[in-house]
Amino acid sequence: MQDKIYLPLLLVAIALVAFFAYLNLKLTGLPQFDVQGTVHLLFQKTLYVQALKDLAHFTGGYALDLWGLFVFFSMASLIFWVGGLWTNYCSEEAIKNPLPIKWALGSATLSLIWFFFASIKLIQSNIAFILLALGLAIGISRLPTLFIQLKKYFIDFKSWTNIDKFTALFLFGWSMVWVANAFIPETWYDSLEYQLGLPSYYIANREFKPNPNVLFSYINQNAQMVYVWSLLAKSEVALKLWNFSFLLMLDLAVYSFIKKLTYRFCGLIAVLMMNLMPMMIWQTTYASNDLQTTFYLLSGWILLVNNQLFLSGCCLGAAFGTKYTALGFILCCFVGALILYYKKANRGQWFKNLSVWLIGLSLFAFPWIIRNTIYTKNPIYPFYQKIFKNNPIKNWHTEQVFLGLAPPKGDQPRALIKNYKQLIGALIGIEYNNTVMYQTGWILGIFIIGIVPFLHQSTVDFKIAQASAVVALLGLLQMSGMVMNPRYAMMCIIFFLIPVASAISVLANSRWKQAMLLGTILSNLFFHGTLKNLTRHGIQPWTLALVGAGVERFDFTVPLFPFIGIHDFNAMNQFCEKNINDNGKVLMIGIFTPYRFTRPFHYSAYIDRQRIDELLDSCQEPAQLRDLMLNSNLNYVLFDALGWKEYVQNQFSTMTPEKFILLNKFFKLHARQMANTQNLILFKITN
Repeated sequence: MQDKIYLPLLLVAIALVAFFAYLNLKLTGLPQFDVQGTVHLLFQKTLYVQALKDLAHFTGGYALDLWGLFVFFSMASLIFWVGGLWTNYCSEEAIKNPLPIKWALGSATLSLIWFFFASIKLIQSNIAFILLALGLAIGISRLPTLFIQLKKYFIDFKSWTNIDKFTALFLFGWSMVWVANAFIPETWYDSLEYQLGLPSYYIANREFKPNPNVLFSYINQNAQMVYVWSLLAKSEVALKLWNFSFLLMLDLAVYSFIKKLTYRFCGLIAVLMMNLMPMMIWQTTYASNDLQTTFYLLSGWILLVNNQLFLSGCCLGAAFGTKYTALGFILCCFVGALILYYKKANRGQWFKNLSVWLIGLSLFAFPWIIRNTIYTKNPIYPFYQKIFKNNPIKNWHTEQVFLGLAPPKGDQPRALIKNYKQLIGALIGIEYNNTVMYQTGWILGIFIIGIVPFLHQSTVDFKIAQASAVVALLGLLQMSGMVMNPRYAMMCIIFFLIPVASAISVLANSRWKQAMLLGTILSNLFFHGTLKNLTRHGIQPWTLALVGAGVERFDFTVPLFPFIGIHDFNAMNQFCEKNINDNGKVLMIGIFTPYRFTRPFHYSAYIDRQRIDELLDSCQEPAQLRDLMLNSNLNYVLFDALGWKEYVQNQFSTMTPEKFILLNKFFKLHARQMANTQNLILFKITN
């Protein structure tokens, strides 16, 4: 009887996948798998010889990779140990696999520790190395236990079915394709400007204060705190491995949770669907915070479902401490908790449970709330300025700018429709902003069939699947007020995997149905977004990593914005290190991506006004501008003509012909050129 009901549903899911594949083909044409680019480097023996020579002197790409692995091992060991201190309060029955929860709580705790170090001006390398030494000692002492645990996993793996073994081995190999991105220099614009740009700013200036010319320096930055730790240890590789590890931990969390609710195949298939989304893989290839936010939210939800209220609050607080977009989703999780527990406890017990949950939430959320309140008098700056009755620090610090230049309020209905068209288009394969990295592939058809748990109470805990779906749908709804970048919906998609797994548990109730479903999902390998990902973030990074692509010998550019090459920036940074002996800051003009600069500096982000533009507002003569800069300890100027040209053409610029004349006179009378590269010029301010 069940076959008569569920076989047609399975066929409908497959038909929907085929339909979306056809629609994608019609809209975007045949997918292309471009294996050109950097692959020819693999056959140049001189690159390997040079890389090995560099390694002998502990320089170059190979040396950076080895040092990064060492730093990451120490970081990860300490993270798991700290996380284990938290999970000691959980029973084994409550958490099927404590490893992801340890990673979540350990990472959040180390972020908080570095938040306090930074707040009291202890952004110092010696503290970073002390923590790494502690992590190294812990890691070495636990290696025997690790090997024993791995042996147990291997013995258990041998008892799996063939289809489960194949799926697991495919997932392992698929994950290894993307890890090479950790071993090549960072090139993603947002990372260079914010995720790594802000940690560089804090380290260079030895202070943890917001930069008025970088709006995003006021928001929560859990990820950036760990990046500070890694950069103080002189390792970009380690921080990118840390970010990549969130995919592995998310895989384990999804697999363990869904396996507990259903059975192994459903957990593996859910992880496979997640890993075949271009949107998901892209998050692992650069230093970001979206993947971390999603992982913290899911960890908090898993703990909430298992009645671990305090630790659930801690993880959800860590999510808010990582990214503002988590706040609305935390409220959605609260609604999900109402669905699960409203009838199971009296009013007194409810208030007690809520208090415990809020204490955990506050522990990791309040430090950022307090910081913002001190600097802006608004705990969630720049939102709800009217409620908190204060003016923004700068007049362009608005919700619209923060959300990506949202449409005017009078056009909200049309904006809402546009947001959802954009989201649905990305889901079915239409390119968003000329990039395939925001898509989910063709598996949307199987997601649609996830509605089955609402129609039938399957063997899975129906309430959990129902509550998870409600959380996901409410999350999509609350995000619709912003310019919805599809990657913001990633957390909703991951939550919807739970009811999807519930559907799979009743749809794929035989081996041949499981094989049909597995083949349908694997067809996403031929999705054009997947193929582009394989080229750009799979083959090319592995090629560069194998030939030792350290920052000393390779250059990269980012096509989205005018951007100076790594060689130019490193050369100028080295010149400043050798030739600037005072404590004066370097004012960057037209430079939006300051990552890797080590002298004290001040920069402005792409969606902010340039500091020099602001200074010119109050100047009538070149000498006034000189005095303003020197009084602000801005003794040097690093100028990028391409970036400056880009700035004066965007909507944040207030440059006028009079300002240009004044600025030109200033450079002629009060600026002495010290050095220049292909794109950069360094000036010293003189009398």
